[in-house]
Amino acid sequence: MKRKLFTLLLLAALGANVINAAELINGIYYNLDQAARTASVANGTYSGAIVIPEKVVNNNREYAVTSIEASAFYNKAITSVSIPSSVLSIGSSAFYNCTSLNSVTIAEGCEVINESAFFGCSALLLISIPSTVKRIEKLAFGDCTSLASVNLNEGLEYIGGGAFGHCPKLTSITIPSTITSMGNAVFYQSIYLKTIYWNAKNCRDFNSSDESPFSKYYSGTYSYANTGVSAVNYNVTYIYSDSSGKKTTYWINSWTTSITFGDEVEHIPAFLCYSFTGELRNLTIPDNVKTIGDYAFYRCNNLVSLKLGVGLTEIGKYAFAGCYKLTELSIPNNVTTINQYAFNSCSGLTTLTLGSGIETLGTYAFSDGGKLTTINTYAVNPPYIDNTVFTSYSDLMAIDLNVRERSLEDYEKANIWKDMHIGLVANDTRVFSLTVSSADSEKGSTTPSGNYDEGENIVIGAMPKDGYHFARWNDGNTDNPRLVEVTGDLTYTAYFAEGSAGTPTPSGNAYQVNISGENCSMNISSQYPEGSVVTMQAVPDECLEFKQWSDGNKDNPRTITVTADGNYKAEFNKITYTISGKAEDANSGSVNVRAK
Repeated sequence: MKRKLFTLLLLAALGANVINAAELINGIYYNLDQAARTASVANGTYSGAIVIPEKVVNNNREYAVTSIEASAFYNKAITSVSIPSSVLSIGSSAFYNCTSLNSVTIAEGCEVINESAFFGCSALLLISIPSTVKRIEKLAFGDCTSLASVNLNEGLEYIGGGAFGHCPKLTSITIPSTITSMGNAVFYQSIYLKTIYWNAKNCRDFNSSDESPFSKYYSGTYSYANTGVSAVNYNVTYIYSDSSGKKTTYWINSWTTSITFGDEVEHIPAFLCYSFTGELRNLTIPDNVKTIGDYAFYRCNNLVSLKLGVGLTEIGKYAFAGCYKLTELSIPNNVTTINQYAFNSCSGLTTLTLGSGIETLGTYAFSDGGKLTTINTYAVNPPYIDNTVFTSYSDLMAIDLNVRERSLEDYEKANIWKDMHIGLVANDTRVFSLTVSSADSEKGSTTPSGNYDEGENIVIGAMPKDGYHFARWNDGNTDNPRLVEVTGDLTYTAYFAEGSAGTPTPSGNAYQVNISGENCSMNISSQYPEGSVVTMQAVPDECLEFKQWSDGNKDNPRTITVTADGNYKAEFNKITYTISGKAEDANSGSVNVRAK
């Protein structure tokens, strides 16, 4: 029985051995899979320039080169490597510590760059990641101390923790729109990473500050495959010594001066820019962003200017807490909720403007401040708050609360708000700029820009030139012409593409349309592209009723198609009422009715 068992095990082992020992072919070692007719680049003796072919021939058989094995070039004195499109994966530690490697070319076709693949390649100056690469695993380009340029192409979905850690020559990075997840501390100790372009439109939220790609330290493990060295823990915490010799732990983003969000980003992930403690002083959230995640900009303590885009609807908890150098803050009209602690400890804040859509201020949203002297609110209904929102203010009456005239009585009765010094806002109706432009004037033009009252509905349009068609607006909308409501300062950029779109677009003609009303101070005068559909509505005051438009049309609202210059004036009738009165006892007195 023992002999039979031994024989079965031996046969099983022999049957699994379909890959022969490494073959040396034209200076490169390969493990050949005879059944699959594929070859993988194997560990061997290498130096100088390496050019990996797409195919190799051995004993009159052709093999496709599909991978580079783990540790294949580990610690070798190679100076350059060219990787063909047939290679689908680059193994763990494949080029680990190749300190003379200064040039790497990876052709389209590669799908994954595994952990520590190029770790410690200290002479490498630049790297371009093909669009076919979906994943860059942890520490892949860590400790590449000369790496000054990284091109991450669209198509990349994941970047592992520490993938570009300790790359001190790296000054800017563009995160592709296709990124859906990133590991922690991707750029640890890349201490001169000044400029970040974030285009990731579907990236997950990060669960903590240490999970953020810009966190201060990386913690993980890696192994040296095929080298006889066991897996080791890799923990990095960085200490900065200032001119006086004082040592403190510093954040990787202490030198970042700007982060720019792409025009397809609708959500800023939680913890993304947690504690940017250095040179980030000005921040603009573009109009296409709808939500800001929890702790997204927590303790960015040198931030002095914050502009929130008009598309924003919700601000997460602790999103800007601890940004104590902010002095003014304006919340856009579309924001309905400011979550708990969102602006907690913004102790420099003196002026707060709340847009017309705000409904709820979360607990402690503006607590631990102390310098707030003015609140301007355009919300008709007093937003819900509790006694924690302004908990650090012992005397709420010291805060000037300016509200709309129509809302004055409601605020005077509302919890917490009633305890402030209530007055009227200076401009009950605000005027905002509407900027409309073409991304390329050689391809097309747009309707002009202008200043409009808050709440106005304006039609904008894009007119392509011959050989081009309208593609989209910068926020992804494809309507043309398009009706927009003025809710703040708005910017719309039209993008054009070559050829015909297959759907009609406005002609190159534009016409002047003037809309007015009797005794009306809010008149509209604007140019619209020919073919635009414009809807107008006359809203009478309390003592008036709509009669007709100046051309006799009685539709209200009314829709027109712009084919020429036009003037439309709303006409109104006064509403008359009959008032009568009489004394209950004629012998006791009489009633006089007089109209003012």
